[in-house]
Amino acid sequence: MNNFKFIASNFRTDGDFYSFTPYGSGHIHTTFLLTTQSGRNFNKYILQRFNARVFREPEKVLANTKMITAYLGERTKTGKRGMSYLSMVPAFDNNYWYRDEHDQYYRCFQFIDNSITLDKVDTPQQAMEGAKAFGNFLVALSGFEPCDLHITIPDFHNIQKRLNDLQDAANSDDLSRRRHAGDEISKVGEMRGIASEYLAVHQILPVRVTHNDTKINNVLFDADTGKGLCVIDLDTVMPGTILSDFGDMVRTFTSLSAEDERDLSKVLFRPEIFNALAEGFLEETEGILSQAEKNNLILGGKLIIYMQAIRFLTDFLAGDVYYKTDYPDHNLVRARNQLKLLDSFLEHEKEATDILESLFMEL
Repeated sequence: MNNFKFIASNFRTDGDFYSFTPYGSGHIHTTFLLTTQSGRNFNKYILQRFNARVFREPEKVLANTKMITAYLGERTKTGKRGMSYLSMVPAFDNNYWYRDEHDQYYRCFQFIDNSITLDKVDTPQQAMEGAKAFGNFLVALSGFEPCDLHITIPDFHNIQKRLNDLQDAANSDDLSRRRHAGDEISKVGEMRGIASEYLAVHQILPVRVTHNDTKINNVLFDADTGKGLCVIDLDTVMPGTILSDFGDMVRTFTSLSAEDERDLSKVLFRPEIFNALAEGFLEETEGILSQAEKNNLILGGKLIIYMQAIRFLTDFLAGDVYYKTDYPDHNLVRARNQLKLLDSFLEHEKEATDILESLFMEL
């Protein structure tokens, strides 16, 4: 406790140290709820030990987060619909992180009361609220210069590099796993048209500040009303295209099952969830979208599902070096799952396109 109390003392929190407890179930950073006391009042903060093994240049990630949260704080502390934005607590050395003698980095955020997270989208209302939150976040940062941000994960959504990495892993086959993944490798090859379609248009898409990890559990919801409150986990915020953020919502919101579901009959695209997320997202972003972005939102869904299948398959062939696995073929199961989701989405592509066209006419 003394060590933790010392770490907490490096940040400009209100009151005196009272307690700390582990908080949340994140897999990247180690998170604690820090409580301080000011007389009879208690103040809550989120304090995180940063995982520098995942992000090899932590100060770039932390600098990005500082710039983004400062920009949002200056723009408005509360945006449309009562949206809030993360607020970092500065350290006494005027940085927004503390680095200890073991080169461990810590950062501190204001706690957002009465908030919850969701691990899965169960209802259209949840999809709509989550998409509104991510849309609001994009609009709020639409005036921020993307080139001012550090690239924290180079080539994160570079589809050509992802295909090249898969080919390299399959060719080397160091662990003799290729024989187990022949069908999946062939399937990826058959669907390369998705990559070609994207490469043909990506240069006309505006470069924006994008979140790049738009899963439902990266939105805080009001515990009482279910409204979206705040977008969290800003570590992957970088220059990108709206297709990435919209596409990752399609991938993670619309699937009936988790991304490691073995029973592929349960891996299905849900049009009603797509309708809700598209409505919520466009309600927030329609005013900033270019025609090229509108024309290619469906492509964003196809691209991100396809790319995630490639990433899982590559990691399986390479020996599970990136994604945490619970059993030997876990990444292969995930790759099969995403390829099945892609098939299901493609089966509903016309329906999804009609939904978007109808929404564009209404807005």
